[in-house]
Amino acid sequence: MSIYNKKTLIAILLLTIIISFIFFIATKEDNYNKDELYENKIADHDQNPSDENYGVASNNPIASRVGEKIIKDGGNAVDASMGVSYALAITEPHSSGLGGGGAMLAYDGKPNVAPKQWQYKDISSFKYDEKDEIGTPGFVRGIHDAHKEAGKMDEEKILNYVIPLAEEGFEVDSELERSLKLYGSDVDRDSPFFDGDKTKREGEVVKQPELAKTIKGIRDHGPDYFYDKVGESVSDQVDEEITEKDFNSYKTTKKEPVSTDYLNTKVYSASNPLGGTLMLQGLEIDEATNNQVPQNTQSAPENDQIDPNNQTTPNNRLDYITGILKSRALMYRNRDIVNGQDEDYDEYLSQDYLLGKLNEVNFESNFNTNNVDNTSTTHFVVVDKEGKVTSTTNTLSSFFGSGDFMKEGFYMNNSLSNFSSDPLSPNHGGKHKTPRSYTAPSIVVGPDYYMGIGTPGGNKIPTTTNEVLIDYLKGNGTLQESIDKPRFYNDGGTVFYENAMSKADVSIFKSLGFKVEEKRNDPNFGSVQAALYNKNDKTVEIGHDVGNR
Repeated sequence: MSIYNKKTLIAILLLTIIISFIFFIATKEDNYNKDELYENKIADHDQNPSDENYGVASNNPIASRVGEKIIKDGGNAVDASMGVSYALAITEPHSSGLGGGGAMLAYDGKPNVAPKQWQYKDISSFKYDEKDEIGTPGFVRGIHDAHKEAGKMDEEKILNYVIPLAEEGFEVDSELERSLKLYGSDVDRDSPFFDGDKTKREGEVVKQPELAKTIKGIRDHGPDYFYDKVGESVSDQVDEEITEKDFNSYKTTKKEPVSTDYLNTKVYSASNPLGGTLMLQGLEIDEATNNQVPQNTQSAPENDQIDPNNQTTPNNRLDYITGILKSRALMYRNRDIVNGQDEDYDEYLSQDYLLGKLNEVNFESNFNTNNVDNTSTTHFVVVDKEGKVTSTTNTLSSFFGSGDFMKEGFYMNNSLSNFSSDPLSPNHGGKHKTPRSYTAPSIVVGPDYYMGIGTPGGNKIPTTTNEVLIDYLKGNGTLQESIDKPRFYNDGGTVFYENAMSKADVSIFKSLGFKVEEKRNDPNFGSVQAALYNKNDKTVEIGHDVGNR
């Protein structure tokens, strides 16, 4: 080998060593910054909710820590809900954000006083066209209005908790990586969550300077900054599918929640055009048709032949399952009672009405929409030190909404896809109208406790909430145990169920004439979040799914 070649080889080796050393230092520094983000930016937030008299139930640890920190620093449940909402907007761009809407219920524990409700759903333009998908977003205005009425910490201080998550970054978790891979193919990739054609991976840090700038504008100038300056820009970016007039005229809706009595509790849920009425119908149907406790079926016989007319099925499981499946079929038949133009009517929750309608139900006359459209939503519950509870659902409708990413740092909703194509339906699209939503943030008030509960899951939301509430309120386990149990739903003539479902339950599905299909990693099964406040010892019980099921 020549001296020249030896020198070249040595130079290459030295250069390789230098580059490797630089990469090591950079990586080490990056890891330090990640640690600093969690340990210092939101310092002193670690807690075991069961050991505290406050807590946050969400499927996102970062957002939960933000809420807990706000409460620890003197904020109440509504303050924390603002912080959690913005934290989720930053860390879960596929589920909610500034380009979407939602609803919040807040209960202060006073007997015989209904929770407050703020609805800030997306609404169609004054110049609506049937091809439109994007509604005027209500997130910023609605959360501001709820906080203005019921919060106590300065909004500026609350937003300062979350701005570093956008400005200095957060670490991508497995749930976000999964959503980007599964649902990111048809969305704008000119966003911080993509590197060209590649999605961000778990463990990478995502910084969102434009979103940080937008939130700072809201912090410094209030919601008018968003509905004036940002609204003008968004209108141009979406080719005036929504206009400056739409942004300037947006208002939060303040109204009473719907309610019913169920098993010695009062259950409140979101009113029209949200899905609370449908969820409450499921509870009424259960109470009218199945007064036995639907116990765990581990000891039930595992034969494949169960007579659907046999009312002595062990633990009355048959009645329970039949009630859930019929309720869902009735929800489909009744879906037009949930719309943006009619008020809520008490008759829809009367047992005479429901039992009469049940006799007309055809199991196979059902949603028949076993897909993940409109299942991307986020729900969380907050309980503060004074026992005030909030139950909040925020959404873009579909995963990443319309897929349109605004230069101000957020994805837009596609909520108008929830309008009915039937011109005779009260949910048919129209100008300046809110489409139907199945979201159902709820609050349950018992004799010595109260709790918030909710879930994402599209039109499966009422069914999923029914399954968890019925199981828990009939004393079949702790809140977490009821949430952990396998779920099922019927679409068309098929029952879809989780893989942990017992053979006995699957046999019941078959005996009722359904096809059956096991599903795994299906967002239709939701992500239930719940928190309960015990009035006697002033403790908080948290129950939650981790990510979508």
